[in-house]
This record gives sequence, structure tokens and C-alpha cells, in this order.
Amino acid sequence: MELSVFDDLLSIAEITSVFVGFAVLISVLSPTVIDKARLLGMITGAAMTIVACILPVILRYYLDSTSSVIQVASIAFVILNIVGTVALFKIAPEMAAAHKESALLSMWVWSIEAVMYVLMISAAVGLWPAYAAANYFFGTCLILLQAILLFVAMILSMSQTAKSIQS
Repeated sequence: MELSVFDDLLSIAEITSVFVGFAVLISVLSPTVIDKARLLGMITGAAMTIVACILPVILRYYLDSTSSVIQVASIAFVILNIVGTVALFKIAPEMAAAHKESALLSMWVWSIEAVMYVLMISAAVGLWPAYAAANYFFGTCLILLQAILLFVAMILSMSQTAKSIQS
């Protein structure tokens, strides 16, 4: 993994942090519990993205080879993502209601999650060694895409709530 990939990961982390700040500001206007649950899911996904982007940058100072950096970062990220997802559903039971309310959105979010796991696990086990860095990079982008989908759903829900209040 060249130095430019580390720079790209840091750029994604910066973009994600600005995106989360913007989403938190908009969520102040959100009146529903479902929107709050989506916000929590979005913040969790964004936090995972930031961790996934910064982790290889830190690990490259401690590990000798690029393949070791990618493998360790991928394993750590998969474990962290599973723990984060389970904790999110334990902490916020309204997440289940949010998934039931918008089944199509849930299908897209979980489909993206499955692809992300395939990419991260393939990078961790060295399935396609030449593409390990690309798989890791794309996996982090997919987690950000999940957060963006939840953000869009929250914005659409807020606009429908505003229309129903006006009617």
C-alpha cells in the first residue's frame, strides 16, 4: 500500500467527521424516535469509518509490511464492527423499529454490510493479496455509504413529518 492510500484514508476520515457534524446539526430538528435511531446508526457507521481509516495509518508505524498492516486492520475492523452493531441494537432498541419501518432501506444497508464483510475478510486472510489494500479502502467507503443512506432516510423522514404537520 503506497503512501497515497494512507493519505486517501485520512481524507475519507476528514470528510466523514464533517459529515457527522452536519448530520448532528440537522438532527436537532428531527422530532421522531425513529429518526433519532437512524442518527445513532449513522453516527456509529461514521465512527466505524473513521476508525477504519485511521487504524492502518497508525499500524504502519508498528508493523513491517503493508500486507501485515492490512491484515491486522481488517481483522480489528471486522471485530469492532460486529461488536459495535450488537452494542447498537442492545443500547437502542428503537433500532429494530427503525428497520421494520423502512424495510427497503434496511435491505440496502444490510446488503452493503455483507459486501463490506466479504471485502474486509478477504483482505484479512489474503485471498487476493494484490487487491488487499483496494478491498480495505472500498470496505471503508461502503461503511460511509451506509451512513449516508441513513442520513438521506432521516432527511426524507423529516421532510415527510414537516409536510404532515403543515397539513
